[in-house]
Amino acid sequence: MATAGKPDDVVLFAGVSLVLGAVCRHLLHGTRVPYTIALPILGVALGSLEYGTKGGLGKLGAGIRIWANINPDLLLAAFLPALLFKSADAHQIKFTFPYDWNWEISLLLGGLLSATDPVAVVAHLKELGTSKKLSTIIEGESLMNDGYAFHF
Repeated sequence: MATAGKPDDVVLFAGVSLVLGAVCRHLLHGTRVPYTIALPILGVALGSLEYGTKGGLGKLGAGIRIWANINPDLLLAAFLPALLFKSADAHQIKFTFPYDWNWEISLLLGGLLSATDPVAVVAHLKELGTSKKLSTIIEGESLMNDGYAFHF
């Protein structure tokens, strides 16, 4: 059984995950298998090894257990800003304050326009080489769903 996790186990797991993701993307580049599908499968495999063998992955497994029990608010505060920035940066829209909007209204609009859930879907569509029109339609539909959810 794995002992209680330490901070270096968290960093080890994060580093190994980044390396595995990069290797997975490199190995699957040019194949018909998208890496966005392979990554969750790899994650399930690692989790199954850790939880199925009762701590058989040692320090890496301790890192998995720590990440599995992370505070959701911390996760949201740590990763959501980067995802929002990436999504907003991808739109390449020059925005000025129309209609005498202030920062609060502008940030509200930014939150609506830079939803994070279509990021993986659009990345998958780009990998498959689908048309720009299809990607835009799917991303727009997702943004409308998020806007509706944000309003209510």
